[in-house]
Amino acid sequence: MTDSFNKKELLERVIELNRELPNELLRQAVDLLLGAIGDGLAEGREVCLRGFGRFIPRYYPRAKTKKLGLLFHPSPRLRFKVSEEEEP
Repeated sequence: MTDSFNKKELLERVIELNRELPNELLRQAVDLLLGAIGDGLAEGREVCLRGFGRFIPRYYPRAKTKKLGLLFHPSPRLRFKVSEEEEP
């Protein structure tokens, strides 16, 4: 994939789909959600969002400097949705 989807675009999409709610409320909701995911990962915890996927922190103790990796396992539903939207 060549395109990326950043936080600003995510917020714009959330606002577009929820026009009846105040933009500031939606901005706070996106910030809180992403912050909670980040906090959980920073604590070394797995974050599971049903229907979306799992974020799993991985530490590499044998590395010369402390290294952290992040694995993402998409849910079967997300895998199916992405494969439907891919261009031939």
